[in-house]
Amino acid sequence: MPQKRKVKTQSHQIRIIAGKYRGQKIQVIDQKDLRPTTDRVRETVFNWLNLPVINAVCLDAFAGSAILSFEALSRDAKRVVAVEKSKLAHQAIERNAKHLKLENFELIQSSVEDYLANTTEVFDVIFLDPPFSNPELVINSLNLIIERQLLEKDGLIYIEMSEPDFLLLNDLNHKILWLKKKTAGQVCYSLAQIK
Repeated sequence: MPQKRKVKTQSHQIRIIAGKYRGQKIQVIDQKDLRPTTDRVRETVFNWLNLPVINAVCLDAFAGSAILSFEALSRDAKRVVAVEKSKLAHQAIERNAKHLKLENFELIQSSVEDYLANTTEVFDVIFLDPPFSNPELVINSLNLIIERQLLEKDGLIYIEMSEPDFLLLNDLNHKILWLKKKTAGQVCYSLAQIK
């Protein structure tokens, strides 16, 4: 009987850009719809979040590589919950968290919608960076966050999606206060609060 070969997952590395883990590299698997937030965008986002992330309880929804989780913890977030549905991405995040010897990091394998529908935890900062192939995930997630009151009163939501799909969020303008918005190539990223 022929021996089964293990399929090796291709990967590449990205680095944490600031804080106590600055320069540390993490492995990112090459998987469809997994696109880590670029250094340039992360630098801008965490400049926006400079003080709010310190001692914050954060949710990294659609964690993917969990680079936003690792950046937040590197910059002194109190605690981060990362939610990732993909088994392969989840395993890669586990390995990276172990390599970094992270404390105050909880990794959950679940769909974000299921997690948001069942959690009772309230967050200071929420990162919403779903696969670009499914922009409705942002709308569904925002509605759950608002309905279930999962964001602290002055909490912040970071949203990253393709620029054309960002227009879909106009229907939520009566619920969301847009604080900052930038575009880098086809990526639109923004910071918002719930009204």
